[in-house]
Amino acid sequence: MIKIAIVDDHDTTRGVLEILINGLPKVEVKFTENNGRSLIQNPNLKKVDLLLLDLTMPFMDGFEVLEHLRSDSSFDFLKIIVLTLHESQQLKEKAIKMGANDYLLKDCDFIELKEAIYNIMQTTAEETKR
Repeated sequence: MIKIAIVDDHDTTRGVLEILINGLPKVEVKFTENNGRSLIQNPNLKKVDLLLLDLTMPFMDGFEVLEHLRSDSSFDFLKIIVLTLHESQQLKEKAIKMGANDYLLKDCDFIELKEAIYNIMQTTAEETKR
């Protein structure tokens, strides 16, 4: 079972993603948060496999979350998909360089998001077997 956390400051986005993702086989949304600071403080963060991360949020933006998580080796296991409205090659390159595993636009087809989730987790499982 792939356990996912969603952090986005828009209630509607979180709600829709949670419903869609919970409808997938072998995937479960463990929790959602509306800002980066709440996410970092959530004790259940170490119980998820994958984080869907918005970039533009109050208190702590997505880049600050990436910086925090990737500077803490206890989160090396955590896979991160940036899911944002910002269609910018520069921001995409920055996010990937900072440790995001993928960068998708919020208006992507849900099939694209589903494939990204499964591909990242399959790659992780294959790397673990080696």
